[in-house]
Amino acid sequence: LVASPLPALREMARVLRPDGRLVITTPNQHYLKSRLKTLFDVLLNRPFEPFDDFTRAMGLAGPQRYYNHSRLYTLRELTWLVEQAGLPVARASYADAWEQVGVEPGRLLRHPLRVGTKSGLWLLTTAFPAWRSMLLIVGQKS
Repeated sequence: LVASPLPALREMARVLRPDGRLVITTPNQHYLKSRLKTLFDVLLNRPFEPFDDFTRAMGLAGPQRYYNHSRLYTLRELTWLVEQAGLPVARASYADAWEQVGVEPGRLLRHPLRVGTKSGLWLLTTAFPAWRSMLLIVGQKS
């Protein structure tokens, strides 16, 4: 969504059956890996996206332009949005959709540095759930 999701969330809440649930997952603004990547991009004077991707995206018009998330949210913001849409929040948590990808035992011999890095990321996000990659919110209609 390129604008506020509140009107769409309110419509979803309106058409939801009593006791129905609205489940939302979205990338976490505070995801540690994204924060570290941004820090290294700034320190190493690298662009946030490759120039070819930038020029392709800038050439698109209308809804095709928004090929990615226009905005990332925090858990507090997403909780607020669901509540403002009229749905009590039944569950609000951090999820780890990506942390364990690439940590499979068979990859250790082929890519030890990559597996070590991913394992470290997984350990950190296990210790600090707010740094996980995804947010999960469940709103339930009364």
